[in-house]
Amino acid sequence: MEILSLLIKEIKTKKELSYLDDLIVKNFILKHYPENFKVFKSLLKYKKESELKRSKNFKFIVKNTRALLRKIYGMYTTKDIVKRNQYLEELKKSNNIEIYKKILSLHISTKERLGFYNSLYKEIFNITGKPNSILDISSGLNPFSIIFMNLNNITYVATELNKEDCNFLNEFFKIKKINGKTIQLNLFDITKKDLFRNLDNFDVCFLFKVFDTIELSKKHKLSELIIKNVAARFVIVSFSTKVLSTKKMNFPKRGWIELMLKRLNYSFNVIEKENEIFYVIRKS
Repeated sequence: MEILSLLIKEIKTKKELSYLDDLIVKNFILKHYPENFKVFKSLLKYKKESELKRSKNFKFIVKNTRALLRKIYGMYTTKDIVKRNQYLEELKKSNNIEIYKKILSLHISTKERLGFYNSLYKEIFNITGKPNSILDISSGLNPFSIIFMNLNNITYVATELNKEDCNFLNEFFKIKKINGKTIQLNLFDITKKDLFRNLDNFDVCFLFKVFDTIELSKKHKLSELIIKNVAARFVIVSFSTKVLSTKKMNFPKRGWIELMLKRLNYSFNVIEKENEIFYVIRKS
């Protein structure tokens, strides 16, 4: 009886997590959630699968890992995500903006931006200048918003957690002959030594709604590590200004990042849009 395989299989029975690579789920069980590892050894005493699955510690690991993965990966995915390959096929035949909108609507964050993508990029690029290269970290479906950027001859590098998502975005770049690629990257595996190796010299880096999902504590060490070490002239960080219930936050700005940027001596501009706030950070 392979306990780890049973845990992975059980965790992935949730539809929004079923697309994840087994290795990713394994890492979150054993590496990224210390409470899981503490109780994992206790499962070794079980000889029968039925007893194992009924145990409190098995259920504890499944529940905690699902919650973490849903926060990072599945929280913003709509029920229609399975349609993305169908829409990608449509893009092979047409560059109709409505097809791009269909794809962007498959993810809650990009769907919310459809009403202001045009004005958002205009405001960002008024600050940064029109970029020749973009790094989009934990991009989701945001690369499809390139239709709203009004850029020519752009180099676009995206990163994603899951291999299947990387393949999907790479197919899009190939279909539309965009000088782009997608790299599989788990931000939890990043250390200062190997931070974004071979990902340097970008004009702009997007980190849209990334920090609220990757920070497991309130110390924000990983967020600071990323901002300091990503090799881009400008870093654009965004946060939701509402909770998933659609209720507006009482304090939508993130005081911690403003204090951090002042301590690091990075200047920044703030762009406020419906449901989302953007910090345009100048690094050089």
